[in-house]
Amino acid sequence: MKQRSGMGMKDRLGLMGKSNRYRAPARRSVAGRSSGTGAFLGKVLVRLGRLAFSGVFAAALVLSLSVGLVMGYRYLLSSDYFTVRKVVLSGLSRVTREDVLWRTGLDRPANVLSLRLSAMAAAVRGIPWVQDVTVTRQLPDTIVISVQERRVRALVSLDRLYYVDDQGVPFKAVEPEERPNLPVITGFSRADLTERRDRNRRDLDELFALLEVLAERNDQFRLENASELNYDPVRGMTLFTREERIQVKVGLGDYRAKFKRLGRVMAHLKIGGQADGVSYVNLESSPRVVVRKAAADEGRGA
Repeated sequence: MKQRSGMGMKDRLGLMGKSNRYRAPARRSVAGRSSGTGAFLGKVLVRLGRLAFSGVFAAALVLSLSVGLVMGYRYLLSSDYFTVRKVVLSGLSRVTREDVLWRTGLDRPANVLSLRLSAMAAAVRGIPWVQDVTVTRQLPDTIVISVQERRVRALVSLDRLYYVDDQGVPFKAVEPEERPNLPVITGFSRADLTERRDRNRRDLDELFALLEVLAERNDQFRLENASELNYDPVRGMTLFTREERIQVKVGLGDYRAKFKRLGRVMAHLKIGGQADGVSYVNLESSPRVVVRKAAADEGRGA
């Protein structure tokens, strides 16, 4: 006889029905959703509040530092510790110390921190004799000004006489009371030395090369005895001396060799007693030297 199990068929079917029954997911209540959103918004608001507080604090800190720096800077500008007590000037020859101090404002009390060095340098460059200048400060109380003056090479005759520097720039008119012992350059117009100076650079270089050769000599053709240097674009240079009023047609190029030969010829004429009265010399037909006396029409070659 078969033994019956403890659970009947009806009970097993009921158990299976319960285990396979569909269970719908539980829905959150409206109240729960509202409370979650509120918590999130609260966190956001708290974070925004912290950020706003941080921004306000940072702005206040920056403002405080700025005010402190401004007040500190104003204090330094009024402090006697930074008053200019020493001015070091170098490179002055024609320019006076008084003129530099007046133009830079250093002839009166000044604070070394308040000075505008670029404006001071520009003011000094306004002096005609100044080619360039540097201005520096050495804390707490020193200003250093280094001046580079123009190198004067000659005078140039335009509407009046002007000083000319080694760049061929006419930079200052000769005053009536000035008596510079410099040769006068003729043959150039104002436009040649200003608007067309770059175009005439080769001609200026030729002229300065001749001046260099004359500066090396110690005879009647030395630079100090040169009265005028005339430039002609076709025939070149012509020199006029102060003493003995000798006209020397130099031409272009080879100046040192030309005047070396001229020196030998003049020494030879002096030995023979024929050097007096020479008024004209031509060096253009190198290596020939043509010498002519004032009262004679004939040329003498060497």
